[in-house]
Amino acid sequence: MDGSATVLVLKLFGTPAVVGAATLAGRRYGPTVTGWLGGLPLASGPLTYFLTVEQGARFGAASATATLAGLVGVAAFVVGFSRMSTAGGWPVPVATGLSAFLVIAAVMLFVPLPAPAAFVAALVALTLGIWLMGSPQARVAPRPAPPWDIPARASLATAMVVGLSAIASTLGARLVGLIAPFPVYASVMASFTHAQDGPAASMRLLRGVLVGCYGFACFYLSVALLATTSVLWAFLVATVAALAVNATSIWVLRRLHW
Repeated sequence: MDGSATVLVLKLFGTPAVVGAATLAGRRYGPTVTGWLGGLPLASGPLTYFLTVEQGARFGAASATATLAGLVGVAAFVVGFSRMSTAGGWPVPVATGLSAFLVIAAVMLFVPLPAPAAFVAALVALTLGIWLMGSPQARVAPRPAPPWDIPARASLATAMVVGLSAIASTLGARLVGLIAPFPVYASVMASFTHAQDGPAASMRLLRGVLVGCYGFACFYLSVALLATTSVLWAFLVATVAALAVNATSIWVLRRLHW
């Protein structure tokens, strides 16, 4: 199987696997853990690796740098969704959040940052996002999900990933990198959670997404700085860094009872 076929397989099977696993984990451990899992580079990491192998180390490093900047847009999505979560049904907050992401991504397209600066901007944005989204209301018991819930989530997320990838593949490293953190999982899972369990549950999920993105940021900083030296070494270091950071973050989440 060549690289392009492997990437397609990852999109078609990796995406629904991530969404399904995150949904099941959320039903057992709560929406915050669902969001935390959705914030990990479980699907984007392997895809970035194969794109780097196919397009070259410089392409991978430039794309990873842009992805770091794109995390500012993810924080904007979460804040926009959270602020509008009580304004109506799920279409209102998700439209607001996605609009906020696209505006920030457009700005970042014309404001290129080196990898260290993009990393700092991402960390600041994620931290501000957690603060600005506010505290959700008291927990409520989740309603039983219908049998079509997981297949619908997985199908929608997979369609979005495949569609975005088809568009992004011809747009160059920087735009590909900015599109990479597009909140596919966050928007799909938050929308379903909002519809089924209410605004407070969707806010807890999105707070978990932001916490999970700290490890995501460390992953892409490692790729941005090390890919031109050794692609394999860069992704090994990136994986270890992401696992270490997110092991700490899940411990903090559990300690804070989020």
